Amino acid sequence: MSSVGISLSGKNIEQIYSYQWDNFAQIVSPDLQFLNKDWYATWERKYLPQINPDSQIRYISLFDDKDNMHGTFPYVEFSKLGLKILSVAGLYYPFRSILFSSKCISDCAQAFVDTVHASHRNNIIRIGPTVEDDLVNKEINDAFQSLGWKCYQMERGRTNVLHLPDSVEEYKKLLSKKFTDNMRRARNKLVKLGDVEFVRYNNCSEEEWSTVIDQCASVEKRSWLATNEEAELRITENSDFWKHYLCSNDASKRVVVWMIKVDGNPIAYDFAIDSGDCRYGFSSHYDEAYKKYSAGIIVHNCMFEDAIESGVKTLDMGDSNAKYKARWGAKPGSRIVDILYLPPTIVGQLAYSGLKIKDSIRK
Repeated sequence: MSSVGISLSGKNIEQIYSYQWDNFAQIVSPDLQFLNKDWYATWERKYLPQINPDSQIRYISLFDDKDNMHGTFPYVEFSKLGLKILSVAGLYYPFRSILFSSKCISDCAQAFVDTVHASHRNNIIRIGPTVEDDLVNKEINDAFQSLGWKCYQMERGRTNVLHLPDSVEEYKKLLSKKFTDNMRRARNKLVKLGDVEFVRYNNCSEEEWSTVIDQCASVEKRSWLATNEEAELRITENSDFWKHYLCSNDASKRVVVWMIKVDGNPIAYDFAIDSGDCRYGFSSHYDEAYKKYSAGIIVHNCMFEDAIESGVKTLDMGDSNAKYKARWGAKPGSRIVDILYLPPTIVGQLAYSGLKIKDSIRK
């Protein structure tokens, strides 16, 4: 918890100016600094129209008496069963979070909740998916409940986190001998297939990033996802988002892609986003035709060793395939939750009671 006694006022605004974003980006948690004007502007233009064509991002933002921004809640308004829901904006993963100055979290939480209570008393507030143990979430929860709002959580999984050592040599010692021997043999077989390249992409031109996204999408379409009707093609289905997002200098410096090519043909990739000393593993796949060469494992290893050499301390590997990720040394991390705050109105309390009854029936 952090509080420095700043007097904050909340404002409902439709946009945040670039200079406000640029200043604000320096005072939020480093692990969330990728959630900036480029991220939200691209999401609004290239993703939101697919799910709600008539909507736009609005903001509840917090300012001090010198008009410096200290917090923001980028949200989209939805209606469900006659109830208005203000849902935090952004892609499902990495997470949807409220952004507060890391210097005054408790002040921001109280000012935000006071603003919501005064101006959006008849709305449901949805935050997430987010990590449950985020300090911002704790402070907001306490402030909401002190004003009679009810909190309802839905669990979405658990992160898999790999804490990286200081050197590649130390990292290699953490892996089992059998695992490393199998990876070495697979790599030796792979390099005999032809002209094999291990390519790192970062801080590229717009044209090069566009090609990289297309190549990642082509691998994704040749992966196991292609035969799984429930699978999400994260790169393919959001290629416009990534191409436009990567037009910004900040995004181009944050995104890291490792790719394996055989005779110029991409067969595996690993796509990640850096923020602070954390690297978020967004998507990684390989061509099914190269399964016996462990192309997916090899490209993962390229990404992990690169992370260490780049000074990354934590790899957030997402919430799926925990058993596989444990082979790399990943441990269960934070619970991922969707959080609903229901107002202290008759409708809000009835909605909360309905959700609790639904839970009891499921059990």
